[in-house]
Amino acid sequence: MDAPTHTPGPWHWDGFSLRPANPDPDQHAVHTILESEHIGWGFVASDFHAVRQEADANLALIAAAPQLLDAAQAAADLLTRQKWRPGDTFNPEAVVLAKLMDAIIEATMQAAPGMNSRELTGPKEAAQ
Repeated sequence: MDAPTHTPGPWHWDGFSLRPANPDPDQHAVHTILESEHIGWGFVASDFHAVRQEADANLALIAAAPQLLDAAQAAADLLTRQKWRPGDTFNPEAVVLAKLMDAIIEATMQAAPGMNSRELTGPKEAAQ
């Protein structure tokens, strides 16, 4: 069985509803991603302006999720093509690849093709 896929972006806020910018009932089953009665709760005695700014930043981050996932997948693909392996903790590129892969797996509930082997370390040897 295939893992479910997310509603494609871009997403935008319409009041307290997060919706796909271009809903298409022929392609996807969802026309509303999130209905939120409240956008965030501040601590007692929190400054309302600060609460509102933080809540707005959270809304922007949630709405940017499809674009962030696309960027993470593109970056992971590039690092993989450059022969980096996520288990190599001595190379910053490999560390970044591991973080990207973890985020992609969490966001999609599945590993991207060719990116599900975490046991190898060090840059991959040139293809033979």
